[in-house]
Amino acid sequence: MSIGNITNTFSRTKENNAKFGYYPTPLEIVKMEMDLISFNGISPMKKVPICDFTGGEGDQLYEMYKLLHLQNLQPVAYYNEITQSRFNIALEKYGELPNFHFSNSNFFNLRCRNKEGRKYDTKTMVIIRNNPPYGDDERLGEKVRMEELFFMENDRYIVGGGIHIFELPITTLILNPSFMRKITYRYESINIYKFPIKVFSKYKQVVLVGVRKTNHSNDHEIADEWIERLKTDQIPYLDEVKKPVYSLTDEVINRAKEVIVYRDGEINDITFTNGLLNELDDLFKKERETDLLTKKIEVIKDEVAIVERSIGHRALELASGKFNKVCGDVLIYGYTDKKVVTNVEIEGDTEVTTETEVIVSGIEVTNKNGDVIRKES
Repeated sequence: MSIGNITNTFSRTKENNAKFGYYPTPLEIVKMEMDLISFNGISPMKKVPICDFTGGEGDQLYEMYKLLHLQNLQPVAYYNEITQSRFNIALEKYGELPNFHFSNSNFFNLRCRNKEGRKYDTKTMVIIRNNPPYGDDERLGEKVRMEELFFMENDRYIVGGGIHIFELPITTLILNPSFMRKITYRYESINIYKFPIKVFSKYKQVVLVGVRKTNHSNDHEIADEWIERLKTDQIPYLDEVKKPVYSLTDEVINRAKEVIVYRDGEINDITFTNGLLNELDDLFKKERETDLLTKKIEVIKDEVAIVERSIGHRALELASGKFNKVCGDVLIYGYTDKKVVTNVEIEGDTEVTTETEVIVSGIEVTNKNGDVIRKES
């Protein structure tokens, strides 16, 4: 049996255009997706970070939140929605819930990070569930599917061993084998299920579920096998699965460090000024704790930098001397520098190396004893 003529111009995409991409998943399907996971390997009352970064009115994330509570666990939910009206509805419904965090941001401008030692890390989530907008987008002069853009952005936030639940049209996977290879490069134990027949027959939607690899590796054969199975309709319906397929353990949960940054990434005068004032307060505190015998400042640990180390777009202001002055007993000096960041990734059989030039900005503080402290973005 074949799924017939394969195109990406199907009714769901057209309705997405009319509804501005809003087409919420029925809650019964969300429950079926969550029922694919066994939580027996997690200690009672353990915190489990979950998210839906295109969260609509919040009902789907709340359904996940409720189900984890029933498992005697503590869900920590992260909701994001770009549309102000839907964000307001979610906030009114769920704003009083404990450990239910909100952001009203363009997903691609979201800041979600933990911090361990001196390093910030986006790997924060154990379960990511997402039903993104469907359709084509223009990036760098080329047409690309929005589903792929959203999948790759979601992938940034999931820990090794975490579970990614992603809903998309079956045609997007069939017609984009490179996308399927990117998925198998990052994920293992992949399963793809058709939505229950009353939904699939109309929209041809599937849910792809996978476990994030701790180390990336090419699995082209698996990708090609899945594409062939999708073409020939050799995948089950989601409601045919009667027992868990995946298991989560304390080991995986422990990889998800506490989120300390969760906000829209756009920098404005308020966020920047607050970050600067926090930084100066910290420096004044260190100045007051100066060891008068050794004349050295005791820096106990690396604190959060100005605007969570994302101040490159204020580099020119810093370098121009906007913040250069004497504050109390310390001299503040802003500076910038250029660095080259190298990224290596495997695409197909080819190793692709990308070098990106970034501007690094920072603040240098000199106290009355001549000691210097620097904070860089």
